[in-house]
Amino acid sequence: MENQTFATPGRGPKPILGPNLIAFDELDDSETSVGGKAYALAKLSQAGFPVPAGIILTRLIDSDNHWQYLMDWWSQHNDKPLAVRSSFQAEDSGNLSFAGQNKTFLNVTSEANLRSSINKCFQSIERANTKSYQEHFNVDHSDARMNVVIQVMIEPKYSGVFFSQNPQDSGWLLEFIEGLGEDLVSGHKTPYQTSEAGISNLPADWQNDFTGQILHFGNLAKDFLKYEVDMEWAIDQYGKFFVLQARPITTQNTQVTVSNQLITTELERLKLNNSPDTTWDGQTFSEWTGFPSYLTFSLWKDAFGPNHAFGNALKKVGYLSYDSTLSLKNDSVLERVFGHVYINLDKLNKLYFGPIPYSVRTSPRPYLKFDPKKINLKTILATPYLMYRMAKVSWNLSTTRSKWLSECRKELISFKSQLQCPGEPDLYGRFSDKKLREAFLQHTEDFSRQTLFWPMVLIILVESSMSTLTALLQSVVGKEAARKLIHKWLTADIHTCTYDMNQSFREASADSSHRPFFLSSYGHRGPGELDLAHERWSELGETIFFKNTVRSTTTSKQRHDEVEQEILTMKTMKKELILQEWNQLREMLELREQWKMELLKPYAEIRYQALEIGRRNGLNQDIFWLRLSEIEESDILLTTQFADKAAQKISNRKRRFNIFRRYSFPNTFSLKQIEGYLSDSGQTDDLYFEGQGISPGAAFGTVCVVSDYSTANADSWPEDAILVAEATDPGWTPLFMKSKAVVVEKGGALSHCAIVAREMSIPAVTAIHQCHNRLKTGDKIWVDGTKGRVYHG
Repeated sequence: MENQTFATPGRGPKPILGPNLIAFDELDDSETSVGGKAYALAKLSQAGFPVPAGIILTRLIDSDNHWQYLMDWWSQHNDKPLAVRSSFQAEDSGNLSFAGQNKTFLNVTSEANLRSSINKCFQSIERANTKSYQEHFNVDHSDARMNVVIQVMIEPKYSGVFFSQNPQDSGWLLEFIEGLGEDLVSGHKTPYQTSEAGISNLPADWQNDFTGQILHFGNLAKDFLKYEVDMEWAIDQYGKFFVLQARPITTQNTQVTVSNQLITTELERLKLNNSPDTTWDGQTFSEWTGFPSYLTFSLWKDAFGPNHAFGNALKKVGYLSYDSTLSLKNDSVLERVFGHVYINLDKLNKLYFGPIPYSVRTSPRPYLKFDPKKINLKTILATPYLMYRMAKVSWNLSTTRSKWLSECRKELISFKSQLQCPGEPDLYGRFSDKKLREAFLQHTEDFSRQTLFWPMVLIILVESSMSTLTALLQSVVGKEAARKLIHKWLTADIHTCTYDMNQSFREASADSSHRPFFLSSYGHRGPGELDLAHERWSELGETIFFKNTVRSTTTSKQRHDEVEQEILTMKTMKKELILQEWNQLREMLELREQWKMELLKPYAEIRYQALEIGRRNGLNQDIFWLRLSEIEESDILLTTQFADKAAQKISNRKRRFNIFRRYSFPNTFSLKQIEGYLSDSGQTDDLYFEGQGISPGAAFGTVCVVSDYSTANADSWPEDAILVAEATDPGWTPLFMKSKAVVVEKGGALSHCAIVAREMSIPAVTAIHQCHNRLKTGDKIWVDGTKGRVYHG
């Protein structure tokens, strides 16, 4: 086709294909309502491009006679497998692609499947995600017409995408995989690449002639369509080239290339720094929805590093901490994996007892298993000392736990008495540059090194108490019964200061005269409060309160007596010991909430200081996209010149995290499992989901999916709203008040989501993988918080 002369299609009478059926070669130039996908394919076919034979359905077939026209067309093409794809009128424009919003069905081989695929394509315009896409981009509903493209399938040896303009560089870019191209455009497989800029990653049997064919037709398509093209293509088993789709390069479809590059880079980074068996756990920070900001993560990373709160807390109870390994002396156990925050369990285990011949297993929950591959001279020599350390720590935790708990309580009283946090977001505007910088550096250092120390000790004690209580109960009633008992007690017998905050919010919503008290007492908290980038209630002001009085809730005081009575009626001599352990665990959990209530006050001050720094150097809210170390540098702290230099860095980080948002992993996983998780889109048509009940009861209602608290308008929710989210924190309380039940992916029986749900007497279920993607707003579901199940209604 080097000297291709594009023919003008005939304008004679169309073949009798039937009403609302148009062959590619017979589409008029004016018939743009068939959608960008169908129109481009038809025009390319008419011009002589190697496009698989196809027709366009402009309406759903509603009679047997009309259906027979389609079957006759299929028969003329030897009944080969078909591809059935939606072609939305507004898609594949220069501004919008609607990529992935509508339906595609491949390898359709029967009449029944063809009927079903066509129906689902036409119905896909009514899908919630398609409507949300239209509303988000203000698509005119008068353009909301669906068409269906039916084409003869190609059995590809290679499938790929040709960008006439590389989204990330100069010149063209070519990406492809072996076999069907669906895994390429969805990001499930890492592609081969070659580009004009010099990228080259090709399979051994790739032929230069293949590259030549693709460039030839790709550039011809660009010239013919008169725009930079994103062209999907295939090369069949005989080396013949086909054009499958050609659309303008838009912001939406260039994300495919960017995503593949970033995912490949992230995987390589993880593999370079970790062994295949390295395991991460995200339960500790399950209340962080999405990704914490750069400033937030760097502050907490310091807290989990050497000579800071977590490492010092480990030493306090007798563990080796960072002294156990030189390899971690400048490291932290807190890490990012695809933007999310996890504890590296392999590093963490070294902080307990040093080198041990054990590996972490992730299922059904993290545990250590003897690993003979890790036996070496070092671990053999360390064994006597290891046994001694284990015995010493076990003795300390069993005999000194009450003393440490008492000390932790006294330290909280001391902390509250010395706390100087005005809680005034505008205060720091009156500070000089020097004073502001000094305050910020002092607050961040104190928080990561001192403020979090006793809360970290308390977390370790909670784990110890939970293990002790579990072991006692197992010796009496068995493993499974013990698990159920603890779960039952946790759902009935925990009363925390978060409950008092919720009650105060309820009163403030019902009576505006109570609002100043609520904001003065709890204004330092708010939705997404663990992330410094999120606003506190004191900043949001009156907007946080509901317009109407909300329902009251019951307390758990009566249930506490029932738990104690149940323990005392156990037929075992260990019942007094069990009651003692339970009461101590309950006290620890309630004290944990008190500590969190107070430590979030200086945490809020760090946010206010950062905001003022951002205002002065012109970054404003973008200040949270910088690491703590980047802000601390004295010569760049308050200069607009630094802001200019940081702009591109911030832009790149935002782009990377927008792509990482597509990926979600379980709470615990290993490096060698990641690629498997990446290939799981999380989408399902299942009617039943098994999870873990964290607040008893059952409710039927309408799903309200919330990915970002700030965009949720609970006042518009239906009366039977069921909140579905990746995770929640106490700042989401206003949404809990409007919900009949809660479903989350992350957070266990000790999470704040569970505590709040129980205190408000609404059922809740956790551990539903990708629930915020698998369930859609408007779905009708049952939530069984007792059995931990979710059913479609």
